[in-house]
Amino acid sequence: MNIPIPIWLYYTYAVSGLTIVLLIQYLLYRVVKSLYAPGNRAARRWLAVLLTANMPVALSMVYVFAGWLGKQPFLLKTYTSLFLSLSFVFTTYLYAIQALHRLYERWRTTRTSRPILKSRRNPERVQARLNRRRFLKKAVTGFSGMAAFGTFGGFSMARGLPVIERIELSLPDLPPTFDGMLIVQLSDFHAGPYMSRDQLQRIREMAEGLNPDLFVLTGDFADSHPDQVPDFVAALRDLNAPLGTFATLGNHDYYANVHAVEQGLAEARLPLLRNTHAIIENAGERIAIVGLDDRWAPRWGNDRGPDPAQAIRGLPAGVFKICLSHQPQLWPACRKYGMHLTLSGHTHGGQIGIPNTQISFARMVSPYVAGLYGHNGQLLYVNRGLGTVGLPLRIGVPPEITAIRLRRRNTHAVG
Repeated sequence: MNIPIPIWLYYTYAVSGLTIVLLIQYLLYRVVKSLYAPGNRAARRWLAVLLTANMPVALSMVYVFAGWLGKQPFLLKTYTSLFLSLSFVFTTYLYAIQALHRLYERWRTTRTSRPILKSRRNPERVQARLNRRRFLKKAVTGFSGMAAFGTFGGFSMARGLPVIERIELSLPDLPPTFDGMLIVQLSDFHAGPYMSRDQLQRIREMAEGLNPDLFVLTGDFADSHPDQVPDFVAALRDLNAPLGTFATLGNHDYYANVHAVEQGLAEARLPLLRNTHAIIENAGERIAIVGLDDRWAPRWGNDRGPDPAQAIRGLPAGVFKICLSHQPQLWPACRKYGMHLTLSGHTHGGQIGIPNTQISFARMVSPYVAGLYGHNGQLLYVNRGLGTVGLPLRIGVPPEITAIRLRRRNTHAVG
């Protein structure tokens, strides 16, 4: 059974992971030092070839084995993720150090007015080698310090309470009686080793404290195993708002066992929309909440997959539509079928990125990283999620609860 780990064990894992990182930094320094020894130009060229090949190989391993890995025991899953992450870090650091070394060499040559003689015993050549070694040592030490700081900060951010993102969206076609409606979106819970029942309960309390008119839950309730379903059921049971609560499935719900997740949502009395819709009425006016199945469903022997045409079948022409789609890559299809607002998750904002930018690892899998996007008056909002996948780490990309205020006036505000 996959039992959530206690806080002390969590940080023990963090310290052990950091120790491994620092050990690799030392080995990295030794490798770089030998590579930049005189006469190793050919070795540096071969290294560049190997590094270039390593990146797509590591990424393809994550893609191919993601489903299998999600079903494995905690330690295997965690340390496999750690290995792949360190492979990526190792590659990135070596690229960075090579680039810095070239910049350093150019800067050094511009400072001297005389060429350095090629004799190995020439004092100037000896001094140049010493300067190069000092530079490499400082570069690797600096990267190690940043890795240590980033790792502890990233574990704390992933483990902490989510940020409440308050946004106000202008939707001129919104029926007047829904002007000012507040939607709270929760996404990517990933109940499991890194998201305990107590954490989920605290998140629920934060969300209910916003007093929304409507709750929407955009998938990934469990992380990788059906044993994780009872935790989100206990924490989210009877979550409700005046206009209702609606859910849709994510890819990890298929990894975990889609039938167990469906049963859990039914037990928690959280209505699930799979290629269907629900009508909300207020003072005689109506809007539709449309829910799409996950785009990876067919990979798991499910013949549904997302079907926007099926989801809107039977809706009156011109009705205002809010679409719930776990993966934001479906937004072009949502626009085609007239969805005024699409709410998604899935990307986690990349978990590691530069704050308040679109620069993150999520760019490798989706053009829609996090936040608000627009096209011809149709809007997409991508929630950064609550949990984590792979390493329990977030740097510059905190977990999120989204409070969305809908307005008819022509303005967008985020704050």
